[in-house]
Amino acid sequence: MKKIFNFVAVAITAFSLSLVSCKEDPATPLAVNMSEGKTATISGTLLVNPNLSAGTPTYKGMETKILVSVPYAEIFEDAKAKGSWSTVVSSDNKGEFTVTVPASVKGVTVTFTASDVRGEQVNSAGKSIKGVWKFRIAGENVTSGKTVVKEQTIGSFTALKEDGSEVY
Repeated sequence: MKKIFNFVAVAITAFSLSLVSCKEDPATPLAVNMSEGKTATISGTLLVNPNLSAGTPTYKGMETKILVSVPYAEIFEDAKAKGSWSTVVSSDNKGEFTVTVPASVKGVTVTFTASDVRGEQVNSAGKSIKGVWKFRIAGENVTSGKTVVKEQTIGSFTALKEDGSEVY
């Protein structure tokens, strides 16, 4: 009886593996031509206002990660293409970032998703408050061979409670 059970278990395992190995990995990225003339360059600056009590706000950059995505359908000019080309870039300590993306003559839509940045902000009463800056970087439509400099994006500050949850 034990031999039959082992045989059935091995047969089911082998069958399961054969079904799984037949499928294409949907997460495999497509090859994108990143040669000169097939790309666009986008740069920008992410800023925060760490001190509201100053007479004139002085903005200081904060390092953050930015996910940059371009739909394959627009890169290859094929409506059937699924998924997106993506990369992650970091802003420097001045808040500046630059990214080179694949593009086409017709243009591609580039989207940006920036990570939140924790820090402190001095309010208008001079009190230091712990919180998080959130950045909403506007998307950009670019064509191949172009260089785009985005307007500065100023993060919005949300105060946090001591346990790390947002203050409403």
